[in-house]
Amino acid sequence: MSDAAPVFTARRALWAMLLNMLMGVLLAAMTIINIVYQLRQGGSLITSIFFAVLALFFLWHSWNQLRNRAPLIEIGPAGLRLPNASEQALPWSLIRQVAPARTVLGLGGSRVDFTVDPEIFARLKLGQRFMGDIIVKKPGMPNTFSVITPQLEENAAAIYDAVKRYWRPARTENE
Repeated sequence: MSDAAPVFTARRALWAMLLNMLMGVLLAAMTIINIVYQLRQGGSLITSIFFAVLALFFLWHSWNQLRNRAPLIEIGPAGLRLPNASEQALPWSLIRQVAPARTVLGLGGSRVDFTVDPEIFARLKLGQRFMGDIIVKKPGMPNTFSVITPQLEENAAAIYDAVKRYWRPARTENE
């Protein structure tokens, strides 16, 4: 954070990264076995090679995540810092709404949704959920992104509680 060290941080959970690595190794092994089988049987290699490339890419991506133990979320007095999405902290004054998801896990649960000013939203580099990114655009909601938490060391409730220490919703004249 720019002004002070973060008070709260969240990293990818080690168990999740190791599980992804195991899955990558198993997928790569299965595709290599399939390629050998196709070569012995005189079958087509196109599909096998395609799946081998996918499996090796997944394994490489999992390895890179395992090597990078830097925090993915930092919360402190200066704002919300999401190093993978923005170089600068998002100031609390530009965050319009924060809400934890209240749905079933697997159907959108275990996340925290943030609505920010359009200028802030435009500069964010949001990832893809299928690539294992945890900061993603929330479909159907303008200027809103989600922090997906199941593979983090901290859960959605802990992140939301840390945010509430600093973030105060803007008041209208009627309030």
